[in-house]
Amino acid sequence: MLKKQKYVTAVFCLFLSFFFAAMGILQYQMIRGKKPVSTDAGIEAMNNDTVLVGGMPIGIYMETDGVMVLNTEQIAGADGKEHEPAKGIVKAGDYIMAVDHCEITGKKELLEAVGNLTGTFVVLTVRRNGETIDLKIKPVEYETGEYRLGIWVRDNVQGLGTVTFLTDQSRFGALGHGIHDVDTSVLMSIAEGNVYRTSIRDITKGHSS
Repeated sequence: MLKKQKYVTAVFCLFLSFFFAAMGILQYQMIRGKKPVSTDAGIEAMNNDTVLVGGMPIGIYMETDGVMVLNTEQIAGADGKEHEPAKGIVKAGDYIMAVDHCEITGKKELLEAVGNLTGTFVVLTVRRNGETIDLKIKPVEYETGEYRLGIWVRDNVQGLGTVTFLTDQSRFGALGHGIHDVDTSVLMSIAEGNVYRTSIRDITKGHSS
């Protein structure tokens, strides 16, 4: 009786492996716009394409399309007063695309532009809800000849993902949901990124506050 149960379990597991492999191939064909074909194996050649079902973890690094605004903050000015120059002007989830009509693509370029500010108004070109608008902000002098805008920003995100399928053409798919910013909960607009080989060595259980 025990041998029979082990046999049934083995057959069932084999069936599941073939089933999920077939589903992976079917999903891949649907993505490529090809007509699904029947299969009884986890690997099948289709028009010189070979697809392998994934499941392995990958490291992900992505850069945002513009510099994402997280929040604004107060600045202690050289006059001894507290100022918040960007409050009510920029909003969390805005993407800064240019400073004084000079295009920027990342946080480094934004910091360089801020380092060249004077006491006059600066024009930030931002993308908000799909529209591009210009916003004027007067920077605050916090030290003699040094100015700040009082804006917290982010230009990249890192994390873990899972490979859905692979092909013999060194192509892969990692299907999933969009990425929301951890601070603003806004769906992030991604320009480009890279994936890296990774392994999960440990997991730390989180605790609710």
